[in-house]
Amino acid sequence: MKILITGAEGQLGKNLIYKKPIYINDKNLKIIQASKKDLDLSNEFSCKEFILKNKPDWIINCGAYTNVDNAENKKELANLINGKGPYFLAKYLSYYGGKLLHISSDFVFDGNSNEAYEISQPINPINAYGKSKGLAEELLLSDNTYKNIHIIRTSWLISNVGNNFLIKILELISEKDVLNVVNDQIGCITSATNLAEICWKLIKLDNNGIKIPNILHFSDSGICTWFDVASTIYEFINEKGILKKNIEIIPVKSNFFNLPAKRPKFSLLNSQETYKILNFTPTHWRKSINLLLDSLDKNILTKLKDQ
Repeated sequence: MKILITGAEGQLGKNLIYKKPIYINDKNLKIIQASKKDLDLSNEFSCKEFILKNKPDWIINCGAYTNVDNAENKKELANLINGKGPYFLAKYLSYYGGKLLHISSDFVFDGNSNEAYEISQPINPINAYGKSKGLAEELLLSDNTYKNIHIIRTSWLISNVGNNFLIKILELISEKDVLNVVNDQIGCITSATNLAEICWKLIKLDNNGIKIPNILHFSDSGICTWFDVASTIYEFINEKGILKKNIEIIPVKSNFFNLPAKRPKFSLLNSQETYKILNFTPTHWRKSINLLLDSLDKNILTKLKDQ
């Protein structure tokens, strides 16, 4: 069985490769990694050529334009990569019956809810990045042409590698004595390790003939703000002796930073159905942070202590 992972160098892509099973339904698993030069999601011909040449059984689409603020000035590029790119993948997979697992975002919602978002709730993104992710969902689900599609909406992805909030906060703690962190955006983090496990579980169940919904939500369990996450990281690194330092973390409103892109004030996803269908015991977000800190790369630890 051939699985193509787009965005394989990103935090989720790396975790998918690390967590990959050896077999699925007694079939040897072959992972295909494609660089942007090999497979450009913004270019339909590139997608067509690569897919029809390699004919993967599945594509796990982690590739995306992820700079939320820059997307405000690069809407066309974001729409091509995040919106039309997944559609191109699905289109050419459909030529021979291949399947797509597409990673979407909590940013497809407007943040005006005061309860966890259900799968069935209408999307209404408020920034260019969210609109580009919403475009992909609309194109993939607009008709019944592409049946072999699953979308996982996830939120606040972090891991022990790559460019993400956990690594950034660790760097800031090592450099500064005072941190200002947003405390008026509510949601929940998702460990890339847990999301990778969910992706492989979905593919296994589908290959066993288990019916999986077209859209699923997934995050770790619990509810938090970015201030809560930063404070917990600081708490744990002191307990573990990773970096013993006294700093002040100050809660601020989103408009403190005057960023180009608006963020949803509330983007908690109801993931209960996913936990049930995939027989997954969710990890509380604090435990996820604890586990990620325990598995930090030695190079990161050395860099932090050298600051």
